[in-house]
Amino acid sequence: MRQSEHPDIVVTGWLGFFVHAEASPEIIQKLQENLIVVLKRPEIESKFAEMGGIPGGRFQADFNGFVSDEVVRWGDLIKRTKLSHD
Repeated sequence: MRQSEHPDIVVTGWLGFFVHAEASPEIIQKLQENLIVVLKRPEIESKFAEMGGIPGGRFQADFNGFVSDEVVRWGDLIKRTKLSHD
């Protein structure tokens, strides 16, 4: 965020799929398996690379931990720097 008053903040983008909390483990597993297959397709990998990205495919527990860490990280950052959307 060099353009802001906080040049030391590192921002990266990520995408994820979320399902209802009551979704069955079988549905979640099937979605995850299919998403991983799609993300490994050469045309998908090349499109991500073209945009400067890296396709993921984290397993649910790992992704849950990642999202939780992001919530804490951004919450702390917003409080510490008093960032707002003004």
